[in-house]
Amino acid sequence: MVVGTPTLLASHGKLTTPQDLEKLPCVALAPFESDRIPLTSQKGKTVVISPTARITTNNIFALRQATLASAGFSVMPRWFITNELQSLQLVDALPAWRAPTLTIHVASSPGRHQPKRLRHFLSTIETAITQISGIV
Repeated sequence: MVVGTPTLLASHGKLTTPQDLEKLPCVALAPFESDRIPLTSQKGKTVVISPTARITTNNIFALRQATLASAGFSVMPRWFITNELQSLQLVDALPAWRAPTLTIHVASSPGRHQPKRLRHFLSTIETAITQISGIV
């Protein structure tokens, strides 16, 4: 979801379309966002915006901190910012629009043999991920 602090969002006026985000600074998570962020409406329409990234990081914790410091809006998964959304430190900038979901992929050596520790890891991940609030 696209989020920002209430202060940052209010300072740029009401956001009604994805293109309105291009007026705000962005905190981008590399390599997922850079100069192009696709957003899809609840009706299935996709728009690609090109915001100016004030900060780019490959660390989601740094992304959250920079966004909380009002350095810019960002795209973050709901499960990662549940507390910040509930306390209104961050708000959903465009509730009718979402960024693409990311899929988790696991790769292992080819062949039928999977060590017990790998099978245990995969089973644990499969169970644990579905228990995280906000994961679809």
